[in-house]
Amino acid sequence: ASMGKLVGSLRSFLQIRSMKEQAVANVWWAIASMQQQLPELLSLMPHLVPTTEHVAKDMFPRGVSNVIWACATCTLDDQLLQMLLPSLAERVFELIFLRPDDFNGQDIANIIWSCAELQARG
Repeated sequence: ASMGKLVGSLRSFLQIRSMKEQAVANVWWAIASMQQQLPELLSLMPHLVPTTEHVAKDMFPRGVSNVIWACATCTLDDQLLQMLLPSLAERVFELIFLRPDDFNGQDIANIIWSCAELQARG
């Protein structure tokens, strides 16, 4: 019952889109990490995607790489992926062009692995 309340609270919070980019990235990471133990967290995805689109332009390399990694790790609906990936890709290219030194090896590895994983899925 308490997990249902938590998911409901997060859903309400996501609907008003008042989360900052780091918090959004942290929610993605948590859902991807906990989806096996708490599959009900996946019900947040339809609310999390629009919120992420809204803050993607402000994400730092670590946050955007974590969100892309979570997209590849979660069983995210194709329609949601198609909504989200363009804004994330745009941010990655923008950051690589403007601030390439802000990326570290882990960020780059996460993005490359995630792209390969998403490509393999079709």
